[in-house]
Amino acid sequence: MLSMQSISKKYGKLYALKDVELEIKKGEMVALIGNNGSGKTTLMKIISGITKASTGTFEWETNRQTNLIETPEFFDYLSGYKNLEYFRIQRGIQDQHIIEDILERVGLPNDRKKFKQYSLGMKQRLAIGLCLLGNPEFMVLDEPTNGVDAQGIIDIRNLLLTLNKEEQLTMLISSHNINELYNIATRFVFIKSGEIKKDISKSELNKNIGTFYQVNIDRIQDIETLINDKVLQSNYYILDDKNTLKLIKNSETSQFIEQLSQKELIDDISEVQVTLEDYYLEIMKG
Repeated sequence: MLSMQSISKKYGKLYALKDVELEIKKGEMVALIGNNGSGKTTLMKIISGITKASTGTFEWETNRQTNLIETPEFFDYLSGYKNLEYFRIQRGIQDQHIIEDILERVGLPNDRKKFKQYSLGMKQRLAIGLCLLGNPEFMVLDEPTNGVDAQGIIDIRNLLLTLNKEEQLTMLISSHNINELYNIATRFVFIKSGEIKKDISKSELNKNIGTFYQVNIDRIQDIETLINDKVLQSNYYILDDKNTLKLIKNSETSQFIEQLSQKELIDDISEVQVTLEDYYLEIMKG
């Protein structure tokens, strides 16, 4: 749905983005992860038409895209319904019943509170509702849960998952809350100093976090026949030193460890816990 080719953005001599290449397919929930100043918001502004790239291009396969990057200027003295009605008329949308439908979808049905009485979570859900006015196929969301309390985060998470699963709405989402992004995204793009450092699917990410056995073998060649077993194929990695196996801890690998132990092929073994934060920090070192 979206293709980016060699996008760069310079401010004077400094690069905010450098040669970003990224493709996003229909139905994906892509998390854009990085520190402050990494280029996340700049990239989102470029593909949303708010800022121009210095070099490079991007191409949309749909003209029904929307964004929540800068906070919408809602009217404090109007209800959520009246606010959306104002924007419906302003944008020339003819369907007068769309507002009730949107408020239902974002979890604000029959709500007639004034906007100034809304919690931050409710305000964010109304902002997402505003994005839905144009019946989009692609949403760009910059920090949609920023400052929202725990219940608000859960509400927004469930809303985004529902929009993705039931309506195949594609999303590019950034957040400082990595664990929350993990609960939402199907793919993770790590960005540092304007450059993409890692682009990984959730299934591949899951192979890199969790509890692992780290096993030192005197000669990896001695166990090649064993590790080529199909059951183990997706459960192990050979580390850079070529003599260390990293295995995801599960029943299959536990049996495999026992097998190696009986054959006296293990020099040393340890159990390692790798969290999502550990994985993130390791990527950011590079």
